[in-house]
Amino acid sequence: MVEIFVGVDVSKERLDVGVWPEGVGVSSFWVRNDEGGIRELVGRLLELRPCLVVMEASGGYEGEVALGLKDAGLRVCVMNARKVRDFARASGVLAKTDRVDARVLAMYGWALRPEPRDLGDEETRRLRALVVRRRQVVEMLMGERNRLCRASYGVRGNIERVIGALEEALEEIEGEIRGLLEGNPTW
Repeated sequence: MVEIFVGVDVSKERLDVGVWPEGVGVSSFWVRNDEGGIRELVGRLLELRPCLVVMEASGGYEGEVALGLKDAGLRVCVMNARKVRDFARASGVLAKTDRVDARVLAMYGWALRPEPRDLGDEETRRLRALVVRRRQVVEMLMGERNRLCRASYGVRGNIERVIGALEEALEEIEGEIRGLLEGNPTW
């Protein structure tokens, strides 16, 4: 039986997925980086039954995805981006697209076989709470930005201050998520 490795390149809007080795039925696909997309990703990966899913830490966008995959029973490693870039260079992969990055992540898993480490229960609860809070702040930001587009001059300054505070909160939350995941480089 062929061991399958999956790489997930995470961005704000989408999740690009690469499968290694090639020729096992599917080589790449993408889903939206939202609740429905993560559910679709979990379903497709459960069908593929990879022995490992490799992702890069990417500013907090990977937290919800990693938790969703782990909750589904998949083995997940969130790797330091520098290590993966060094691997890509050493492998002669110079192109830089999300699809190529996903494939490189899968190849990284296949070649180096990093061992996933679980966060402790307290850290997992903290990460889960941060991911939920991040989603809430993103929704509030979207609402305030939409209101700003339609706001009259008298309230624009207030809305802009609220947007600024929410952006600061989002940066702080994403920093905490990044810190938790980077503190456990193969979570």
